[in-house]
Amino acid sequence: MPHIRKLTSIALMIALILTLPGGLTTASNGDLHKRVGTVIVNCLNIRKSPNVESDIQFLLMRDAAAWILEESVEEDGIWYYIKFTDSEGKDFISWAKGDYLTVEEVPIGNASPNCDVVNVRSDATTASEILMQLKAGDTVIAIKRIGGWYNVETEDSVRGWVREDLLDLEGSSASKPQNNAPAAANATFADRVVETAQKFIGYPYRWGGSSPNGFDCSGFTQYVFAQHGIYIDRTAAQQAYNGTFVPRDSLQKGDIVSFNTKGTGINHVGLYIGSGKFIHSANERLGVTIGTIYSDYYTNSYARSCRVISP
Repeated sequence: MPHIRKLTSIALMIALILTLPGGLTTASNGDLHKRVGTVIVNCLNIRKSPNVESDIQFLLMRDAAAWILEESVEEDGIWYYIKFTDSEGKDFISWAKGDYLTVEEVPIGNASPNCDVVNVRSDATTASEILMQLKAGDTVIAIKRIGGWYNVETEDSVRGWVREDLLDLEGSSASKPQNNAPAAANATFADRVVETAQKFIGYPYRWGGSSPNGFDCSGFTQYVFAQHGIYIDRTAAQQAYNGTFVPRDSLQKGDIVSFNTKGTGINHVGLYIGSGKFIHSANERLGVTIGTIYSDYYTNSYARSCRVISP
């Protein structure tokens, strides 16, 4: 019987541990597409090849998430070649049966028009219907790039296609990840991080969520920083110790603030935006919203803060 390595619960940590953007899929024709698969069964066998008879390489527990590197259509259905990164930064790559994963797209990043007016079309062709127009200064979320076109989502939730040469991508995810180390860092950079976070005010809360379809608190901070090339850990307890410790009276824009709201350890995080305020994915009722660290609730539950943007 083959040796099976079982990833511990510490490695899983609510099991959404990703090293962005390790799951970037770049085809030979230059297409760009990122997808994440989340385990929907209690325990999933990850196998050496896309076959239920092949050796088991390791196990993933329910709600674990992994990058989809490629897929293969076999007689028994779709199999995904996945990459899982544990809390120590070790990568595990092998095959998972598609029936036991939910797969969602992860946006490439924010993008803006590089000319005065840009058409958003219903399909990736200039002959398709114009759904709306973007103006200089507008921002969209680039979902994927196929055949010289970006599939985008606008602030009004319009989903369509824009020619690649008409958009400039902010903080492109195509570069090699530098875990917990920003590519650039200064006051202006922190302002841009805060601006990105504020664009998601009103977006829904979803436990375990880390995309615009729904964020939990740490999924939101991880997603926002990733748009600017900063890759932090997945859970609130982990993020509280990323970067450098910062006293509460020395907080700056872009710092991570963490809280112990239940008295059982750090369980909530947000992004400090200045003037005593922070933005966070609060709960199902409020979604992504702005709070103040000086309210009684957050003053009493404040735990610590850290800085992942270098001075």
